Amino acid sequence: MNGPAGQGATVSVHGAEVPLQDALWEGTRAFKAGRYADALARLEPCARHGSLDAARLVARMYYAGHAGDKDPCLYVYWLARCAEWGDPAARSRIKRLLREGGVPAALQDDPYIRHARR
Repeated sequence: MNGPAGQGATVSVHGAEVPLQDALWEGTRAFKAGRYADALARLEPCARHGSLDAARLVARMYYAGHAGDKDPCLYVYWLARCAEWGDPAARSRIKRLLREGGVPAALQDDPYIRHARR
């Protein structure tokens, strides 16, 4: 866990509370197996609790449209969380998106996006 998630945290997956670490592990396995809807259901709650590893995969799924349609807004949102939590690749990508005008209007006021613009 590289974000603010703590030891012993639980997340809701398919209506049941499960340990965050278990959801992260199972979600990562589902992602690697191409079961993206299951992966997203397990990983997005982990990302919301501060898991950088989960946020990276969630961003990738929204970028590629693995769990439905591509969603540039959610992709950039999760990419910004990764950057905020210390991921240097995500920071670089955010800065590149800002230079190229690739940040959706809905995220222009995101605190990390505003900070990265400086």
